Amino acid sequence: MNLFDLVAPIYGRVRLNDEKTFRMIVKFGDFKKTDKVLDLGGGTARIAKFFTDIVQEITVIDASRGMIAQCKKHIGIICILGGAERISYSNGYFDKVIIVDAFHHFQNKEKAVKEIRRVLKENGKIIIEEVDFGKLGNWFLEKLETIAGTKSKILSPQSLVELFSKNQFRTRLVKESRTGYYLIGEKG
Repeated sequence: MNLFDLVAPIYGRVRLNDEKTFRMIVKFGDFKKTDKVLDLGGGTARIAKFFTDIVQEITVIDASRGMIAQCKKHIGIICILGGAERISYSNGYFDKVIIVDAFHHFQNKEKAVKEIRRVLKENGKIIIEEVDFGKLGNWFLEKLETIAGTKSKILSPQSLVELFSKNQFRTRLVKESRTGYYLIGEKG
C-alpha cells in the first residue's frame, strides 16, 4: 500500500480549489460536448466529476487502487487502474488529456509524454496544472512528498515545455497563480 492508497478516503475533502481548477482547465481547453477526455493521474475524480455533463466521455486513469476505488463512487466516469506510461486505449482515442498536480509523480516522463501523444487525436490538447516547486514555499511540499516516499521527479516549468516540445507538441505556459502554472499543448 502506498501513500495515495492511504489518503484516498479523505483526499477529496482536504483538496481545495477543485472548482477553480476546473474553470481554468475549461478556459484553456475549448471543450466540446462530443469530446472524449482523459484525466491522467486523476485520482478520486476530484476534477473529472465536473466534466460529466459537458463532454461525451470522461476517463480517469490512476496508479493507486485506493484512488480508483474512490473514483468509482462517481456516476458517469470511467475509472481505470493504470499508469501514464502505458495507457490502455487505441491511437487517437482522446480529444483532450488533463493532468492536475500529478505529472511530477509519473516515473518515466518521456514514455508518458509519448503515450499521451499516441492516445491524443491530431490537434488534440493537453492541459497540465503543476505546482512550481521552484517557488519559495513550495520546497516544503516537495520535501514532504520525498519523505512520504512518492518518488516524485519534479521538472521546472521550462523543462516541462521542452519535454513536450521535443515530442511535437505546440506548447505555452500560463502562470495563473504565485504557486503554480499551466502547460497547454496541442498535438501537431
